Order: sequence, then structure tokens, then C-alpha cells
Amino acid sequence: MCNENDGKGCKSQVGEICGGNNDCCSRDCAMLAGGIKRCAPAGGCRSQCEVCSSNAECCSGSCTAQGDSMGVCQPAPTCGADGETCGGNPDCCTGATCVNLGPPSGAHRCEAPPGDSACRVNAAACAMPLECCSGRCLAGLTGFSCASVCVADGSACTSDADCCAATSACMVVEPLLP
Repeated sequence: MCNENDGKGCKSQVGEICGGNNDCCSRDCAMLAGGIKRCAPAGGCRSQCEVCSSNAECCSGSCTAQGDSMGVCQPAPTCGADGETCGGNPDCCTGATCVNLGPPSGAHRCEAPPGDSACRVNAAACAMPLECCSGRCLAGLTGFSCASVCVADGSACTSDADCCAATSACMVVEPLLP
């Protein structure tokens, strides 16, 4: 169990079986074929309590290793960073707003002001897809940025909206054990 920036606990990571959205650290429990529910990626940076392999994957910019396995995204030092889960505006950094991502998860995440426009243009820094005019916030070498190009099946993604094919889904692929 890990407590997120929204003050609620979570116990399941992306790809694990879940009973509802609040079980998942991504706050998105999706029904898959066959009637099985699994935690789905929320898109963009990973929020506090989600597994990570580098600082650049986390909304807070801080990934702490847990023994010799994957790390866990740590909280930002003073306030909910752009992309973090939130229960209301006080959970977010000054100037940021706690926004509802809408269906299917209904999760709330902190959103920093977009600047001069209503959405961020390609190559602009982002924390989640809804901030981008293209609806795609993809991971790069130094963090996340808005992208106009979709990703092909088999390529890295952060949400279903990143995929080129409308029927494709962004899935977690577990490494094969020797």
C-alpha cells in the first residue's frame, strides 16, 4: 500500500489485476477481453507510487530504487507536480489546477497552466495527454513532450491515445524470466 498525492492509498501497478480505479496507482482499472480488470496506464508521466526505472518517467522527477527491482515514483518536495493525482486544487502546486480526466477512470491530476494557448504544441513539455493539442504526451530521453505522430504497434506508449490503430491498446509487457 502506498499513499498518493490525492491522500488515497493504492496497491496495484499497471498490468496487475484490480477491482476498481482506486486500487490502481495509475487510478485507471480497465476491463479487458475475457472480463478481467487490470490497471491501465494513465498516459504521460507516472504519478507518485507508480513503478519506474528512471527519474524522467515520474511527474515529480524522482524515482527511488526498491532493492534490486524497479523503483517507485516519489512525491515532489513541496506540492503536487504537474501530472500528479489530486483530490482538489490544494493538492497541486501554486497556479496548477486539479482536473478530472473524464471517463473511463475519472481520475484527477494536477495540470500546470498551458501558457499563451489553450493547449501545448508539438515538442512542448507535458505531463499528460490532455495538455497537448495532439492528445499525445510521449516519453523522450529527458522527459515528456507533446507529439503529433502516433506510435506503431510494438512501440513504447503511455496511453491508448498514443497508438496509431484505433483498435490498439497501450499494454504493459512483462519481461520473460530465464
